[in-house]
Amino acid sequence: MASADKPVPQHKPIAGFWRRLSAFVVDLLLLGLAGWVLGFFFYDHLARLGGWGRAIGFTIAVAYFGLMNSRIHGGQTFGKMAMKIRVVSRSGEPLGVAAAFLRAVIVCVPYFLNNAPLNVELIHSWLLVVLSLLIFGVGLSIVYLFVFNRRTRQSLHDLAVGSYVVSTAAAPAEYAASTTWRGHYAAVGVLMALALAAPIATGQLKDSEPFASLLTLQRALANEPGIRHANVTVGVSSMATIRSGKQTTSHLSVSVTVDPGILDPQALANKVARIALSTFSEADQKDVLSVSVVTGFDIGIASAWRSRHFAHSPAQWRERLQSKAPGSTL
Repeated sequence: MASADKPVPQHKPIAGFWRRLSAFVVDLLLLGLAGWVLGFFFYDHLARLGGWGRAIGFTIAVAYFGLMNSRIHGGQTFGKMAMKIRVVSRSGEPLGVAAAFLRAVIVCVPYFLNNAPLNVELIHSWLLVVLSLLIFGVGLSIVYLFVFNRRTRQSLHDLAVGSYVVSTAAAPAEYAASTTWRGHYAAVGVLMALALAAPIATGQLKDSEPFASLLTLQRALANEPGIRHANVTVGVSSMATIRSGKQTTSHLSVSVTVDPGILDPQALANKVARIALSTFSEADQKDVLSVSVVTGFDIGIASAWRSRHFAHSPAQWRERLQSKAPGSTL
């Protein structure tokens, strides 16, 4: 049927899924190597940037894909060169610099925003809707089209600028007549709508327990001097042994990312535990309160972390905190 999303059988000018994926993996390895070199020489500087470190990785990635996929380098990154494919316009010519950079930005924005250490206050802001649209709406649409648009293999960033990824031997007439099945546009619309609706559900959860108390604790920790980002979770773990059978352990886990050079991680962990015990009403009901003090960087194309972990029962934490001499500071 004309509407079915089937690849054109008579020739294969459009680069297939595995060739594009292989090229992308090669490019990611090269970017990761560049990020590792940066981290090796500038670890402390990158660690002090906190979440803004991802802006460096974003700039490097956009510059790499934007320049290499444009007419400046013949529409080929090093990965595409290895796979003998290239990015072209409908006319068969390499993309202009502006179009290639826009294409790169559309690909990179969802990835670099995802897992970025965002401010907890965003959950109360309309910006959460924008972030959800960019991370989940755009990101999932890119993946969906990359996998399922078999006819033209154009993903969202290709459709936005009118580009194709083709074999280096392909002629324009072999792919220019192909169009994307309309059903894919409907699927992208559904994904975008779900991404817009997700913050509404999140907004309802934030006012229920234990989420409201966890957000209060996360906000209190984030406001402490020296703490760049805080993450708080609750959960239950199970372990089965021959002697004791199945045992469950409830836990409150707190991870704080701090500036490099913290002289006394144990003192900071004590401070974090004290805030957790005084702020989170269900803390004493947990079997374990674990605190992780983390330093490092994440620039998207590379990351490196150093952490110290401290785990005790709430009663043990209170005993440790009370044993400190009166007037001492944490």
